[in-house]
Amino acid sequence: MKTLLLFIIINTNFSATKTVYICNSGISKKYHYKQDCRGLKNCQFKLLKINLDKAKREGRTLCKWER
Repeated sequence: MKTLLLFIIINTNFSATKTVYICNSGISKKYHYKQDCRGLKNCQFKLLKINLDKAKREGRTLCKWER
């Protein structure tokens, strides 16, 4: 039981602190693990660094180049 609890705590903390990158264009719907991702090269707006949980709450999905 202790092992399961520890596993849950570690996984929860990992996803909350995982940083991803988004293009702040207002229409962008993807997030990226790497700041130099091919999918971000056409972004003409500011790149934002946010946590993974926030990106998912905003309805963003992983970029096809990083799958």
